[in-house]
Amino acid sequence: MKALVIDDNQSVRIFVARVLRDAGYDTETAVDGVAAQHAVLRDGAPDLVVTDESMPRMSGHEFAHWVRSNFPDVKVLFLTGYVQHTERASGGISEAVGYLEKPCTVRGLLQALQSLTAEKRKSVSPFVPAVSSHR
Repeated sequence: MKALVIDDNQSVRIFVARVLRDAGYDTETAVDGVAAQHAVLRDGAPDLVVTDESMPRMSGHEFAHWVRSNFPDVKVLFLTGYVQHTERASGGISEAVGYLEKPCTVRGLLQALQSLTAEKRKSVSPFVPAVSSHR
């Protein structure tokens, strides 16, 4: 499976990309939504996008709308410090979208990805419950 990690924070981008690679994903990174658009147009759509919400030039929410409009099968996981705001703002992209609160652990990230990519989840709820790693 192909994944695209989008975050303007380099340490978060490196952490998430490493976890995804270790989990078997072919992983690419981008610093913001504009760079991510270029990557998708150049390399094709990923199966999964893990994105920060708040970034310069193009937010994760804007990128998610763009990628899901053009490639409806792409699943999106928002990695954000603003879970409630993101859930309310998701509007028409709620299908195949999940949320994970920053900071997160490897375990929390893998659990969110597993929930998001599980086929049975589609019939249960349009959202992955917010997962907090500081419990």
